[in-house]
Amino acid sequence: MEYLEEIYPSPTMLGETPEQRAQTRATDRVASEIFTVLAQMLMHTEPAALQFHPGLVQHRQVGEALQPLIDQLLDQLESASVTRVSWRARVPQSPIAHSLR
Repeated sequence: MEYLEEIYPSPTMLGETPEQRAQTRATDRVASEIFTVLAQMLMHTEPAALQFHPGLVQHRQVGEALQPLIDQLLDQLESASVTRVSWRARVPQSPIAHSLR
């Protein structure tokens, strides 16, 4: 994002003011953390993960333990969203991950 902002400064992607740029960067960090935690949850709850990592030992409890953190991060992302987009509805759910709710 920073690179694109430098190459194409207009219109700005990060914001006009220091506050807007800080908010954009904070939102980006939350979104990145969501993807990291979601990947860990799916590694332990999604049977298809074994196709990509044959030696993986899945622990369903790990996925169950990560679900509240994912919910908290999604709430942070929604509260930071100017347009109030429902990010929770956009997060792909596996049948197993969905059953954890």
